[in-house]
Amino acid sequence: MSDATSAAVLQVRNLRVAYAGNRAVDLQSLDVARGEVVGVVGANGAGKSTLVNGLAGWSRGEPRVSGEVRLTLHGGRAVVSGRRSEASLYDFSLATYDEGDMFDQTLARGFVELWGLPSRLAAARDNRLS
Repeated sequence: MSDATSAAVLQVRNLRVAYAGNRAVDLQSLDVARGEVVGVVGANGAGKSTLVNGLAGWSRGEPRVSGEVRLTLHGGRAVVSGRRSEASLYDFSLATYDEGDMFDQTLARGFVELWGLPSRLAAARDNRLS
């Protein structure tokens, strides 16, 4: 963690929680300063509880939890000052979309077309029915 974020009482980097290969949480970065209040809002099943449990380093079922969480409190109230998963597969060069990244962007076209198919079919159906 950089010095710029050292004042944060909660620092999270690359937190990921996956169940059976399905990614439930993918949080690249979060810094919470002393006195700051953060809320998590989302629909049922959006991953709010999974996020909080992942921050704590545990969850129900058999998830794969990876990333880094650092918690700093004063007055002796916290024992955990950092946690890093050895199971983390995060690689910045694969997860970014800048010049020089390792991911071949042309490979994404088929994925986008495949996962966009239900939306195109629904739009065609709606046009037929209207």
